[in-house]
Amino acid sequence: MATRRQTFRLYPNQAQEKALFDARRLHCYIYNACVAHRRHEWRANKKSVSYFEQQNCLPAFKKEWPEFTALHSQALQATIKRVDLAYNSFFKGLRGLPKFKKKGSKRQKQKAGLNKSILSVGFGTLNQMIAYKIESKGGLMLMLPTKQLKPSQRCPNCGKIHSYWADLSNRYHVCHDCGLEIPRDRGSVMVMYNVAIDRQPGLGTSLVDCGCFSSTDSIGKRKHTGSMKQLGQMKRQKSNRKSDRVLETPSVFTAG
Repeated sequence: MATRRQTFRLYPNQAQEKALFDARRLHCYIYNACVAHRRHEWRANKKSVSYFEQQNCLPAFKKEWPEFTALHSQALQATIKRVDLAYNSFFKGLRGLPKFKKKGSKRQKQKAGLNKSILSVGFGTLNQMIAYKIESKGGLMLMLPTKQLKPSQRCPNCGKIHSYWADLSNRYHVCHDCGLEIPRDRGSVMVMYNVAIDRQPGLGTSLVDCGCFSSTDSIGKRKHTGSMKQLGQMKRQKSNRKSDRVLETPSVFTAG
């Protein structure tokens, strides 16, 4: 049974947003304080500081800096644990020496977080997630081969390919074959839409040519995309049918 993960996005008001960024700022301070503590102890005393040593300093630290009392002790412990994990990775040679966290603007932090999320997910995984959502709602997702279709170079009206349209500086396309004039992005979208509804003129633009739908003769050649257990059952059933046919085949003596 597949486990589905649900992600919820928060929409805080202005006061809540300020409180969240204040908490993030304090966590940045505690992270840098732990890194500075470890660096000082190593340079001054050649001593490595453990996670538990820094964790046990939290009560005295919060008395000295009352603004940190607004944060839960477990949240602060999690930040200290991040420092410990960073140093453990450094000692194992998996990453460089942990650095201090830099304070940036709110927009810079948001943009950095967004870029990191996009890079970590990857467009391949993103396509799989979109396909899963569409198919769970009973929809159909078509993956069109853009290298073959060349939507930014193809005229959506007559299907003529103009290689010079590929230049990004050419933002407005004029087809000299049919006289169509259209903006670049709109023309590319129209080509993709026409291919999806199987009405795009030009060679190699049908859904069968794109590999989205197989012809009648190749329907039986489609691969089954079930689970490993289902594939194993299908193989056993296929072998059983073969053995049954062998047993049911009459011998030469019976036929004679």
